[in-house]
Amino acid sequence: MILAIANIPRQIKRGKYWYAFLSSSTTIALLLIMVAIEVFPYLLYSPISPANSLTVYNGASSPKTLRILLVFALIGTPLAGMYTTFLFWTFKGKVKPEERSYRKIKLSYHGDKENNGPRFAAVVGSI
Repeated sequence: MILAIANIPRQIKRGKYWYAFLSSSTTIALLLIMVAIEVFPYLLYSPISPANSLTVYNGASSPKTLRILLVFALIGTPLAGMYTTFLFWTFKGKVKPEERSYRKIKLSYHGDKENNGPRFAAVVGSI
């Protein structure tokens, strides 16, 4: 883990941002794994009465429920990935604003503080 942390600034200096990202992700994953190993089998520890702690074993669902959820995950995860890929490929590329595509709205002050208070009018103009 120390090497992964030390590798982040080294790869940024070289301009290899993907490798820096991988090193950062590895560091975070290793930290989470270390915490999980440290607290296992407790999910929520009760310092007042350890018998009331929530563990992996007494917090798990029934085997039938876990099998059903596994089937849903095996079907749903690829579908979500394909949908995300479809959206990425559909909307990729640089946005090129046209005359009709985007309008900037400015608020201008037209005040009559004595009678009605301030009034704002929206002025629409192109970029």
